Amino acid sequence: MGGIVVRRYESSDAEACCRVVNSAVVDMDGLNDAARRHIVASNTPKQLGGDLASWVSFVAEVDGSGIVGVGALDGGEAKRVYVAPGTSGRGVGRALIETLEAEAARRGIDVVVLDASPSSVAFYETLGYAAHDGAGFSIGEAEFRFVKMSKALAVSGPIDSDKDS
Repeated sequence: MGGIVVRRYESSDAEACCRVVNSAVVDMDGLNDAARRHIVASNTPKQLGGDLASWVSFVAEVDGSGIVGVGALDGGEAKRVYVAPGTSGRGVGRALIETLEAEAARRGIDVVVLDASPSSVAFYETLGYAAHDGAGFSIGEAEFRFVKMSKALAVSGPIDSDKDS
């Protein structure tokens, strides 16, 4: 898969981002069926779009065929990093994470943290992230399990004073 383009999220991307998230959680480990239903039910263009608009968010496209990945940066935390099934192992996730890290470094952030699904820990470790504690929470019958991870970034040069752009 060539031609990966990562660009800033636009409000018109919300519906496509919802499709990526909903398709990715179908087989994601760390979630029981109730958690999957909870995510899909609350993952609307209005809700997800609002979250993505409030953070520094990016989408990944491949060869102009539409959005196949999404990821966001909220301060020093990477959030909502999802890649559509069928694109795993083709560089989309790496391109998103590298973009989020570059943006964090540009903003003077020296550590990026994230919550990884148990099956994605090895992927993040290949990118230099260290696994810390396993964690989780419940909402009613919905159970969510994840691994807290972090990576120190090399921040160099002047820090951009325009942190909201």
